[in-house]
Amino acid sequence: MKRLSVYIISVLLLWACTPDDENYGPRSTDANLVPDSTVSAWLYILNEGNFTWGNASVTGVDLNSYKVYQEVYKTVNNLPLGDVAQSMFMRNDTGWVVVNHSGKIEVVELPSFKRLYTISGLNSPRYMDCAGDTCYVTELYANLVRVLTTRGEMLHSLPHNGLAGEIKIVSNTVWVSTSRDSTTTVSSLNRYTGELVETIVKDAESVYFEENALYWVKNGRLSKRGHEQSNSELLTTGLPHSLSHLTIDASREEIYYVFEGSVWLADYTTPQTESISWYSEPDLNIYNLVFEEEESALYVVNVKDYTRRGEVIKLNKRGVEAGRIVTGIIPNHLTFFNK
Repeated sequence: MKRLSVYIISVLLLWACTPDDENYGPRSTDANLVPDSTVSAWLYILNEGNFTWGNASVTGVDLNSYKVYQEVYKTVNNLPLGDVAQSMFMRNDTGWVVVNHSGKIEVVELPSFKRLYTISGLNSPRYMDCAGDTCYVTELYANLVRVLTTRGEMLHSLPHNGLAGEIKIVSNTVWVSTSRDSTTTVSSLNRYTGELVETIVKDAESVYFEENALYWVKNGRLSKRGHEQSNSELLTTGLPHSLSHLTIDASREEIYYVFEGSVWLADYTTPQTESISWYSEPDLNIYNLVFEEEESALYVVNVKDYTRRGEVIKLNKRGVEAGRIVTGIIPNHLTFFNK
């Protein structure tokens, strides 16, 4: 009887530690509801999942009712998303979900998130940007930028050494970020030949790709380069040298960033700024900051310990919590959709 009791306890302990435990994300897709595709406003949160576990997922938030849907891709398509959901490019009613360690891009209809087709044959895709029917996809380890059609037909590639990250098409060039030793370099490449046009910034502490400009902090100095500008513009000084996750507010008068585990706020309209500690709490492990212009809200992405479900904390302009969204494991990329 004692041996049987030990066996039962062992089984229960093993079951309690499986990846279906609530500390590891949604217990089952059976309990996840299919999102209402008639809803017009959504926030999609890509959850990377644990590396090699194949448990990447999408959390959907109905921005009208703030109802939260877990495992959206898997629930709608009855298929797992893959390993390490990195980013999402969106155009009109179509989304391209870049799944890094699966070497693919899942193309979905929005807002239903129904799978349309898969772009495969990639190495380690991270980010993408498109102009017309031509798309540029960065690869983490392949030392190149892929050039392909929106349907996934491979056209050619541009040589690019280093761990490539974000990318933005700017006229006849592509601006590509490369990470090394906790710093980021942004280069401008000829989008047709891959020839280096110029190095916009080297070894910045943090960069922010805005729709029409690039911002970065290096050695405590905030600078900007507009897409139509031929030179960089110094905006302010006095920032800490080891900040991360730089983001800009809608008014273009303030910046948010992460320093020593907290969110800080600074005004950049003066030559030398003074920062204030704006938001902090226990168990806060910030992985991303996203400013949403329509609501003037800052979304703080908290991955906690990388094994439990994460969360996204919504803050109003005063730094007061306006909502908290439970996510999957390692939330990262946020995309807002309005049809």
